[in-house]
Parts: sequence; C-alpha cells; structure tokens
Amino acid sequence: MIQSEHATSVVHWHQGQATLNLSMQRIRSWSHAHDLGRQLSNLLEDNEVRVLRVDLRSIDRISSETLAQLSRVHCRASQMGKLLILENVTEPVAQVLRVTRLDRLFGLLDGAS
Repeated sequence: MIQSEHATSVVHWHQGQATLNLSMQRIRSWSHAHDLGRQLSNLLEDNEVRVLRVDLRSIDRISSETLAQLSRVHCRASQMGKLLILENVTEPVAQVLRVTRLDRLFGLLDGAS
C-alpha cells in the first residue's frame, strides 16, 4: 500500500484501487471542489486504477459544486469502464444524496446509505 498527501486528503493505493480520504476542510469551498474534481480525474487517468473510492467519513456537509464534481467524475469513470464508490457516507450527506437522487448514481458503502 502506498500513501501520498495532496492538500488535506490522503490517497491509499492497493491492488488496482485508489481510496481518497477527505477531511472536512477539503471540500468547503468552490475552489476545493474543483481541486477535488481535478485530483479524482487525475487518479482515473492512472491505468492501474480500476476502482476509485472516496471516503467521506469526516464530511458532514457537501456543497452542490462538490456533488457536481463527483457526478462528472462518476460519468467519466463509467465511460472508462471504471468504478467510483462513495464510502463511509455520513447520514447528513446520505440525506442530501437521497433528496437529489444521486444515491442511485453512486455506489455507497458503509455508513448511512
């Protein structure tokens, strides 16, 4: 397993899977949401990554821009034959995903799905 730091997120690599652990500060602003989208897109470009997991355990609020970035990355991953999974989703974020019906788009693991 390899870990690399990017701002306030950590990427764990293991057997074709990359897991991005986010901290609360990571997605509070519009620019952070765009940084997140860029980082996820860059991870998708790695030929060894087949599954991209986003760990949301420390996120209790999510912006519309972050949802848009995650949706874009999900669509791109699908086009590339890869999978984007949101894991450890907190109940407040799960509620937003359910209200916006994005829970149907993303694979949700653990937490309040």
